[in-house]
Amino acid sequence: MKLSSLQTELTSAATDIILALIALVALIYLVRYSPKGGRKYLAWKFFFFLTIVVTVLAATIHGLELSVQLSQRLWRVLFFFLGLFLIAFTTAICFDLLGEEATQKVLPYIPLIGIAFYVVTLLWPEGFLAYVIYQFSITFIIIFGYGRLAWLNKLNGSWYMALGGLLSLIAIYIQTKDSLYITLIWDFDHNGIYHMVQSVAVILFFLGIRRALLNNQ
Repeated sequence: MKLSSLQTELTSAATDIILALIALVALIYLVRYSPKGGRKYLAWKFFFFLTIVVTVLAATIHGLELSVQLSQRLWRVLFFFLGLFLIAFTTAICFDLLGEEATQKVLPYIPLIGIAFYVVTLLWPEGFLAYVIYQFSITFIIIFGYGRLAWLNKLNGSWYMALGGLLSLIAIYIQTKDSLYITLIWDFDHNGIYHMVQSVAVILFFLGIRRALLNNQ
């Protein structure tokens, strides 16, 4: 297989790999330092693991010259793991915003989010738009939910989480702007810019999670 001939596709792949490496560092840290049996941190471990899987798949699709058939198959696989990613992300956030007892009650229903997302991607040619809609919705919840916790001083690291949510909101807005294009030594389209902004957001999420972990929360 050959690398893509489009520089914007190569920079999109490169920024995907950067995002994967950030998630890998976070995952290694949580595996090493988070308490065993803690469901909240287990959900965050899955979040970072699935971030790695999704971004590596996306880097493959962007960075290589693939046949249309193979590209479509890889997108199906990516959407499947993206559905699992949505489940892990939602679960992890619920533990902080709702508390463990309330999260246990809604936990059986959270997988429906991932299942619904994947079904939509199978039935709707513009299925990725479902992910965009979810991201817009969940980031508002993150911003205000963690912002409230930070204001009330109930959870260490909440300001990091709220700021990460704000950057995620900006990132997903950038993702919708197909015509966006910048040159910073190399050419970046909306995908590459989205990955860069989202990378900073993921770092902030990790810092918030680490802050709470260091304070046994």
